[in-house]
Amino acid sequence: MAGFGARRGPNISHFLSNLNAIPSEHDLATQQAENFDFSGDLAAFTNTEFFDFDPAENGIHSSLEYNHPNHVLDAADTPPTRDHIKPGAFDFHFQPLDPFLNAEAALRDAQAPLPTDFDIPQLNIASPTSFDLSPAPGSKRSASATSPSSAFSQEESSRLVAEEDKRRRNTAASARFRVKKKQREQALEKTAKELNDKTAHLEQKIGQLQTQNEWLKNLITEKKGKDFLAAEWKAFKRRAGSDIDSGEEVERTVLQDRTPATIEMAATPPVLEKTDGEEKAASTMLRYADVGINFTDGTYNGFYNNRKEPSHPGDLDQVLNRASSVGVHKFMVTGSDLEQSLQAIEIAKHYQGRCYATVGVHPCSANAFERANDGGDQLLEELKKTAQQGARDGWVKAFGEFGLDFDRLGHCKKEVQERWFKRQLEVAVELQLPLFLHSRAAHNSFQSILKPHLSGLPRRGLVHSFTGTLTEMRELIDLGFHIGINGCSLKTEENLEVVKEVPLERLQLETDGPWCEIRPSHAGKKYLDGYQDPFRKVKKEKWEDEAMVKGRNEPVEIVKVAKVVSGIKGIKLDDIVEAAWSNSVGMFGLGSEEQCG
Repeated sequence: MAGFGARRGPNISHFLSNLNAIPSEHDLATQQAENFDFSGDLAAFTNTEFFDFDPAENGIHSSLEYNHPNHVLDAADTPPTRDHIKPGAFDFHFQPLDPFLNAEAALRDAQAPLPTDFDIPQLNIASPTSFDLSPAPGSKRSASATSPSSAFSQEESSRLVAEEDKRRRNTAASARFRVKKKQREQALEKTAKELNDKTAHLEQKIGQLQTQNEWLKNLITEKKGKDFLAAEWKAFKRRAGSDIDSGEEVERTVLQDRTPATIEMAATPPVLEKTDGEEKAASTMLRYADVGINFTDGTYNGFYNNRKEPSHPGDLDQVLNRASSVGVHKFMVTGSDLEQSLQAIEIAKHYQGRCYATVGVHPCSANAFERANDGGDQLLEELKKTAQQGARDGWVKAFGEFGLDFDRLGHCKKEVQERWFKRQLEVAVELQLPLFLHSRAAHNSFQSILKPHLSGLPRRGLVHSFTGTLTEMRELIDLGFHIGINGCSLKTEENLEVVKEVPLERLQLETDGPWCEIRPSHAGKKYLDGYQDPFRKVKKEKWEDEAMVKGRNEPVEIVKVAKVVSGIKGIKLDDIVEAAWSNSVGMFGLGSEEQCG
């Protein structure tokens, strides 16, 4: 607005405020040098000339019309004046404007001599019109021009600036203090979390060592009798020369004096013996057999989500060691196609006496038969030969995993699954191995295809990872099959009702790792209240040698499955675990009990 140069109207407020003001000598000199027409400035207030633009009634000039600001009036365009208006045409009864009309007289009175109390020069004002009511173009009125009394003194302004500066400094200092306080709190929280993690890790290690020591002590007691420990205790007291009442020293001495024979005994879990019709456990350590574990999956070698680079080193040794520490001594590695079946056999060879293999083609992988040039016959023949040779060598213990899965028809069409389910059942009759079957949302078709072949399959088998209804479970039991339970079998309340009705003599436990873990959303999770994982879990990117990987299921989690089943059935955990162990070892022949470990 500084460059606005249009004509400005009179500054009325400025004029009124200066009516009774005493002009300065400069103003008097300026007023005397100029000759203004005061009537023009008051025209805005004294003009009462109103027009009726109807020329027929009031005699207004007929040529009156609107003129553009840039239009130049000629003689014919002379604006109407007071003479053109008939007397009495307008009667608005305005109040008299005497204060304004008599302003000139008021100003003359101001020139009268002032009282002697004031030393003020005499004023000689020619006309009130000498005041310039319009500010110069581009100029701005300062606040002091209109409100002189509102200005602060210099000292007051300095004080306000100092107070504002002090307030800002205090605010900044307070903000810095809060930031530092928050940083200290975060550092303390991080330190506390690290200490808690280390404490939990140490507690887990202590628990493992205590369990192993207890197991070893019971094994020695079983082999050498109770008198052996008493004799060792007396010998230790003689050597120490003091009376020690803690039994922990006995265990420590026995562990230090272990012979190779004792170490070999420690690698073997306790054996159930029958005495007078009663079973008694030779150890407090429970025995588990994970009959459904996918060790051929890339996650156990550090590969996730089909990535080309591993997230961590292969850790199958650590996985097996963690499992053994909680009593899982037998593993049946699942073959889902020919390639994975061969890999499962290699794992069984590497971990002889602990791992065994199955051979078969999963229903979701049945398209492999369709893609073969010969229609799949050659692939089926190779599958049969692999299973036969592996069974003769003692590595292969079941034929499967095969069956039907109508939940995932996107992987393989229904007709293809049904066709190769039949063809693999024909091979199973030749092999005479127990079956490792898969049935998901396909019970009617599964039963109708399976029944005609049952006469040639006396060893029946296991329907693993069961998620069917109560009626479906009972029909499979009537056909002579066992039911495999894992985390996927414990998702809903309906699933729990089915598990509750599975006969103990037909129950087997599995994990189906790296999948089918028990999640917080599962209905069965409520039976794990108070349960503490024996090992820490970390993200795969932060892999540690002694920690489990979050989101990757592994055999050590079979303990959770057993606890949930125990809670559902209302049967002691020992009885659940021992029944499942006996059923698995008995059906699949997972080595003699003396080979456990």
